[in-house]
Amino acid sequence: MSSSSSVGSSRVRTSHPLISTAVATGNHTATESTFDNPCIPAHETYVSINGFDSGFRNTEPGTSGSILAVPIITQNVNHTFWFYDYNTCGEGGVGVINGNESSSQTLAGFTVCGLVL
Repeated sequence: MSSSSSVGSSRVRTSHPLISTAVATGNHTATESTFDNPCIPAHETYVSINGFDSGFRNTEPGTSGSILAVPIITQNVNHTFWFYDYNTCGEGGVGVINGNESSSQTLAGFTVCGLVL
C-alpha cells in the first residue's frame, strides 16, 4: 500500500491497516470522493460507493483530533482512494491513497480539478 501524497500542507502517513492524515489547525474532514468530482462525497455522485468520511474535526497540532484515521480493509489495499477536506478542497486540500502517477488520473490532476470548482 502506498500513501506518500500531500494534502494541502499536510502529509499522509501509513499505519496499516489505517491511513492517517495529519492536518493543519482548523476544522477539517477526510472525505472520500471520485477523481471526476473531487469536492463532492463519493456516495453523492455514485450511490454504489459507501465512501469514508471522518466528519468535521476541530484540530490543533499535536492533539488526537489532528489524526483522522481511515480504515482500509484487506480487499481494498490496492484500490485508489481519492479524498478531500471539505473546507480546503477548492484550495488544493485533496489527496490520494494508492495513487498511480503513471496513469492519466494523478494527484496533480485531481488537485487542479478541485481548484476549478
